[in-house]
Amino acid sequence: MNNLDIDLALQQNHKANLITIFLSIVNKYPDKTAIIETSSDKRTYRDLDIYSDQIANAIYKIGLPSNRRIGICIARSYDTIATAVAVMKLGCTYIPLAHDFPVNRLHDICKKAELEFIIANDNILDKLPIVDIVVNIDKEKTIIKRSNGSKFIADETQNQPVNIIFTSGTVSTPKGVIISQSSLINLVKNQNYAKITNNDVFLQISPFEFDGATLEIWGTLLNGATLILMPPGYPVLSIIAEKIKTYKISLLFITTQLFNLMVDNRLEELDMIKTILTGGEKASVKHMRKFLENRRFNHSLSNIYGPAECTTFSTYYPIASLEQIAEMDNIPIGKEIHEAYKIVVDENLMAVPKNTIGELLIGGKGVSSGYLDAPALTQEKFIHKEYPGISSKYFYRTGDKVFENNNGDIVFLGRYDKQLKIRGYRIFPEEIELVAMRHPDIAGAALLVSENEIADKYTELFVTSNNNLFSETEIKNFLKKELPGYIHVNRVTHLKEIPLKQNGKSDYDQLKQSVLER
Repeated sequence: MNNLDIDLALQQNHKANLITIFLSIVNKYPDKTAIIETSSDKRTYRDLDIYSDQIANAIYKIGLPSNRRIGICIARSYDTIATAVAVMKLGCTYIPLAHDFPVNRLHDICKKAELEFIIANDNILDKLPIVDIVVNIDKEKTIIKRSNGSKFIADETQNQPVNIIFTSGTVSTPKGVIISQSSLINLVKNQNYAKITNNDVFLQISPFEFDGATLEIWGTLLNGATLILMPPGYPVLSIIAEKIKTYKISLLFITTQLFNLMVDNRLEELDMIKTILTGGEKASVKHMRKFLENRRFNHSLSNIYGPAECTTFSTYYPIASLEQIAEMDNIPIGKEIHEAYKIVVDENLMAVPKNTIGELLIGGKGVSSGYLDAPALTQEKFIHKEYPGISSKYFYRTGDKVFENNNGDIVFLGRYDKQLKIRGYRIFPEEIELVAMRHPDIAGAALLVSENEIADKYTELFVTSNNNLFSETEIKNFLKKELPGYIHVNRVTHLKEIPLKQNGKSDYDQLKQSVLER
């Protein structure tokens, strides 16, 4: 039986889970490089298997039972990935936690997930809530590496979720999306959007708590590929370019904004990549055309789409040539990946004909079972319904306004609510306004979001004050403390009063006009 036959057998076997597939990869490629953190720090699949066993044993000896949720708050590193593998070997579920989240958000997530056990770096401990057990992985490495005992192979089912991804949002109560093992296996094994092989080299750009990391990490480990890690923190274009050249990156998942920046500043390196998957926001036609006009190699480029509720992404639109998009002003998000289903519906959830605007529903293996501890919201957003010609009877309501064109491709138009996507993260402007109004000097606030010349979002907060004192720097510093790190307010502008509509709500059209006139 060859390697592909083994993979197919494992995937088709209902008992196959992430760890059984991972261990089959370890068995086939023990000496192959799995993770490269730095040029001097390369780990094989055998190394990763042994180290994750050591972490699992160290946790087990503390007395943690299986089927628990374990928080992981470790900066992007080999330790992060080994810990995630260890958690899966224990038959538990991991909750990715971000270093740059405000304290209140970290505490909210930990409370929502009922975390009793967190594994963290030393520099984050003072931000974490009090839970039963906190393992400082920096301090305990010596103990972990000396830990011997059982070789962990989790129960051979897919019942225990892989992780729970808390959607980015702004500051409201975080929503925990439960990702099953079968959903993740479907995303990364034998898919139609890309053929991932043991010869591929991924670059992990996504933060660990972002659903893109699920694809990067497990897409690597379940296919025998190699994962190159970006340093912790926000991605720097020069470092991305250096990693691409040094390690001959063959497969890249990159957010729309980063793709646009790379096209404008690092096109030569971007053109070296065999397969590029880009998405998270509406595609920039200008940048797609620029890339295609200047590329030297005929590699694969796809515009992808999908919320975390559907395990990273659900549709893709492969772009083979410049001619394909030459007449387009809106690049489609395409057709379904393998084992996903799409349908466009009206307000009564009835299917609509092609070229008719409606809400996009996604069904299939990738759809989450729902939100953690939020039955009412789960019932609202995840629906059971039958549609002719579609085998799936369970769908996620995306809230996205779309239509299906004559080619069967979905075209994204916008949202039915006020949610925005900035660098792939979900942003709700009204929540930023509410945070700003917590400041004692601010009486009113209105956030305006526009696009600049590189199709990046530019945020300007208009405020009125309770007194004549106003400091833009002070307000920005306040917002940095209160908002997640991925939310950046570019400018704060003081007004005597914020223009209002007749219904008493902020008049954003007037604000936009005032920006154009200044």
